[in-house]
Amino acid sequence: ARWLQYPMGHEVCPAQIDDVAEYRSPRQVMDMRVEIRSVVKLLHGTESFLYVEAVQQVADAYLDNGLARQALEHAMQACKLNQRISHRNPRCEHFHPTILLTVGRALSAQKKFDEAREVLRQALELLTKHLYLPSDKRAALQGDLLAVLGDADAKHSLAGEASVPHLDE
Repeated sequence: ARWLQYPMGHEVCPAQIDDVAEYRSPRQVMDMRVEIRSVVKLLHGTESFLYVEAVQQVADAYLDNGLARQALEHAMQACKLNQRISHRNPRCEHFHPTILLTVGRALSAQKKFDEAREVLRQALELLTKHLYLPSDKRAALQGDLLAVLGDADAKHSLAGEASVPHLDE
């Protein structure tokens, strides 16, 4: 786990927040994530992968608190930052599907199912295309899932229904 050094010698490990999240309310976890994002910004600046990761985690925390609009704003910010620094840090490419998943969840929570479906499809395509070799079983499974999404689109468009269910239900 990475340790973040607070000024004055205090240390915080983001993984520790995940460990204690079950003992804290979603609001407390959200407040901690916002604080960590601020500290990361001070220590590493906005052009660092750690900052992108911190912004995305704030977006997830907002979603956990039912704040879909704020979650979408932060997820989109993380997405733009990640794309901007991706040429300097190879971790950005691997992290982008995670950000897109958060964007898709936030859109879904706002009942913007067509937009959510497209963003989630992009996340799956990135995983299939960039992270797994064609011989990897996970790539085949994701390819199958993309095909299922395509079939679901066709079936639901005939029935006049949204093909992406609300993820919080």
